Amino acid sequence: MARGIGLSRPAFLAASVELENYAELRELFFADTAALIEKIGGAPGSSANFLRLYMRLGAESYDGYKKRGISDEIYFDTFCDYTVWSGVCRRETGVWGLNQPVWLSLPIKLEVFKIGRLQYAQCALDRDIIIDGKPLKKGLRVYAVHIRADEPFDPDVCDASFAAAKKFFGEDVFVCTCDSWLLSPVLRGLLSAGSNIIRFQNRFTVVSVNATDRSAERYILKNTSLFECLSGRTIGSAFGAVCY
Repeated sequence: MARGIGLSRPAFLAASVELENYAELRELFFADTAALIEKIGGAPGSSANFLRLYMRLGAESYDGYKKRGISDEIYFDTFCDYTVWSGVCRRETGVWGLNQPVWLSLPIKLEVFKIGRLQYAQCALDRDIIIDGKPLKKGLRVYAVHIRADEPFDPDVCDASFAAAKKFFGEDVFVCTCDSWLLSPVLRGLLSAGSNIIRFQNRFTVVSVNATDRSAERYILKNTSLFECLSGRTIGSAFGAVCY
């Protein structure tokens, strides 16, 4: 698995340290993931231990992907998040580990998949909304879209991802939501209409805006043109939806 997701050798060595209570942690993970995260998170070396546990559980989940007829490409692409987030943890803390245990538990439970450029997590709509004149009721099955930061973001690859995901999930009407700084209306005053971010925004009908969200500060790299445009301002975020 480590080779398939491109995990660096230092991260692989950190992940290879044996957990003495692995069987106990594995049982707790599947019985009560929140309790497992609280248990590990409250102990020293939590990020490294999450990496060790999740890498092993991720490798064991391969059979589950195969039983559902999911390709190796989707399996490895989905778990590449461990490579991305272990690198973030290293940059932020100096330790090879995982600091997003809730999000990164989802691939193990087959609750999120990376299909082409984008990631999709099935969930229930948390409010009544209207998209393109169509009323969508609270509780409707929708797919929350997440955008990994390590790949090109042009419209063609996004089009291909949405089309492939609609087929993968077998939906006649494929409703996707996105709750992200990438949908913030503030960006329209900072970026050109032809930018990939604005073209991504144009897919969605914005339902609500969180003007005080500062999550963008974590994801926008310093010394980039977008970072320079910020000038210390808060971008915020927005929640939107689109039907395919």
